[in-house]
Amino acid sequence: MFSKILVFLIFSIISKLRSEDNLISYNVYYIPGIAEKEENTTISVFKEAQSVTLDKNCNIKKLSKEMFNITHTVFNFYVAGCDLIEIESNFLHDQNVSTKIMIRDTKITKLKTHTFVDSEVEIIFLDHNSIEIIEEKAFVNMTNLAQIFLNMNCITRLNRESFHNLPRLAAFRMQYNQLKTLEKSCLSFIKVDNAKVMLDHNEIVELHDGILDDLQVEKLFLYLAYNFIETLPTNIFDNRSLDTVDLSNNKITVIADICKRCIISHLLVYDNPLNVTHYDKILEFGKLNDIDITGLDFGKNNSHGFYTRKFVIVLILCLLLAPQTL
Repeated sequence: MFSKILVFLIFSIISKLRSEDNLISYNVYYIPGIAEKEENTTISVFKEAQSVTLDKNCNIKKLSKEMFNITHTVFNFYVAGCDLIEIESNFLHDQNVSTKIMIRDTKITKLKTHTFVDSEVEIIFLDHNSIEIIEEKAFVNMTNLAQIFLNMNCITRLNRESFHNLPRLAAFRMQYNQLKTLEKSCLSFIKVDNAKVMLDHNEIVELHDGILDDLQVEKLFLYLAYNFIETLPTNIFDNRSLDTVDLSNNKITVIADICKRCIISHLLVYDNPLNVTHYDKILEFGKLNDIDITGLDFGKNNSHGFYTRKFVIVLILCLLLAPQTL
């Protein structure tokens, strides 16, 4: 009897911390040797709360809908540093989490279909996990969702079908993963003008020539720096509206054929081995489309640097070997 009461107290909201706006924060601790033996324990919140946190002391392997009974609004839901390996589909079904979900530093490898569905949250942090696969419709019908953080995982594919009906998504981060290619229409789930898509620091080698197909937004910010891109498909940005395209630190030699007519305000090409013989063509391309191209420092590119050094050496030799006249 005593042990059951103790378990109830542990799994109920045992730590109450007043926040600045006089709301409550609940830290739920799972005690090894007691909590893990209870399979049907429910975490209940019966008062408006700032946050519910499952921290590194929790001994949980799976998040399931049976775990929670949140009848009043909780602004933030945190899971950090647990031995979590699985998230059940729709695990927060009918739970009143309104603003932020953060699941970080866990061992989850997959986001299942309908992991996040019909939720009112605005931000989801899933960075610093071990996610490899995001199934189709993992994120569905989230009308307030503005930001998704998926950086620092092991994701190998960006599948547009994983993200469905996210009308306010304005920031999508998938840096520091293992993407190798970008497929046709892979960004069509973005529906907001001026949205930021951050895919830098991956292993991208290939871009499909239709990656922006079915994308109906203006002034997109597209970050593809620190990848292994060697060539850009001809007219890949044709008739598109982008504010910024960052292609820095790739292996690109030619950029003048990426579009005939396009709207790109800023094109960043720092630290690419751009072919110096295309210099005039690049400038003409930028002028024709009114693009601010930055990073055209050919002194730092292999070809131009090589020829510059060679010219200087030849000039010095000519001066040294030239006949001396009095």
